[in-house]
Amino acid sequence: GYWKDVNNQRQFMEEARRKLRLREISDWHSVPASSVSKMGGHRLLRYYPTFLELLKAVYPEQQWNPLQRSQVPKNYWDDISHVRDWLDNIAKDLHIEQPHQWNNVTEKQIRKYPGAHRLLARYHGIYNLLQTCYPEHKWEELSRTQVPQSYWADIQNQRNFMHKLAGDLQIQQLDDWRRISRKTLLQHGAGSLLNLYPSNWELLKA
Repeated sequence: GYWKDVNNQRQFMEEARRKLRLREISDWHSVPASSVSKMGGHRLLRYYPTFLELLKAVYPEQQWNPLQRSQVPKNYWDDISHVRDWLDNIAKDLHIEQPHQWNNVTEKQIRKYPGAHRLLARYHGIYNLLQTCYPEHKWEELSRTQVPQSYWADIQNQRNFMHKLAGDLQIQQLDDWRRISRKTLLQHGAGSLLNLYPSNWELLKA
């Protein structure tokens, strides 16, 4: 049939690109398959398992990166290697070279990348996402501003954090905490934990 000829496929896609005012071939990254279908390409789309596969076939000269598309193939994120590639890509973009540098990354920054909303929802935040994708790193060093709220429900997690913080602040005995201000605790990522207690002292007693 007509659509089996890749030249006909390309001719259709080029006409669609003109109508959609896509200046570059790579601009197809931002176009959903539904747009092509509405322009009469529904039969063409049936020849390929995903829209991305169609683009690869029609424009073999172009490098197609699923991470740049707002819509990826079904079940794409079920493969943890794809999720890790996605994070690696973000790390390069944000110039992250060491794991601890993720401390300075907020969810707001992450959400600007295609796929972020779905992945952050699936993993319940940055902390679990990083922990799952990079299990070789000890993520207890990560700023606790990025852990899910449920993390602090475990008293052992609270104690582990305070123990590490004591080392960072050179706390030798309980009375040494009296010289530590709430502002200092906040600067060290204890904000979510402090919200669970009426005062610093109540936190220490727990």
